[in-house]
Amino acid sequence: MVNELKTQKITVPSCAFEVSSEEKIELEVNLPDYCSDIKRALRCFAEVGINSTETAGDRLSVKGDIVLRLLYVGEDGKIDCIQQTVSLSKHTDVKNMPENPIVICEVKPLYINSRAASQRRFTVSGNFLLNFKIYTYSILIVSTIQHIV
Repeated sequence: MVNELKTQKITVPSCAFEVSSEEKIELEVNLPDYCSDIKRALRCFAEVGINSTETAGDRLSVKGDIVLRLLYVGEDGKIDCIQQTVSLSKHTDVKNMPENPIVICEVKPLYINSRAASQRRFTVSGNFLLNFKIYTYSILIVSTIQHIV
């Protein structure tokens, strides 16, 4: 029986940097003329979409949109919805930015509140958690012993 040592290079991703930050929004939304007056506010929904991530030097930039949907009962008694889009832009400094980084950004709403400020206006406040992760590829050398009969 002969033992043979085999060596392989394996590329694996490893997390080089991770940080979380919060982004607050405060917004007033005026109803367009074609919408009925607000009788009662029902619910506010928020969806976040990341459009781009960019690294420049030791700086990480993330841009995206927050789409707010406000459901309310109009003066005619019917449920109506208005949609508002808010830009999201966040920058953070990264010490020792790796070469060819892979950036992942997750955004989670912590809370979103809305209320009718008048018959024609909503106020919206919310807080979002942004979690940034930067991955880089590392090369591992793995050795295995094979038994050859």
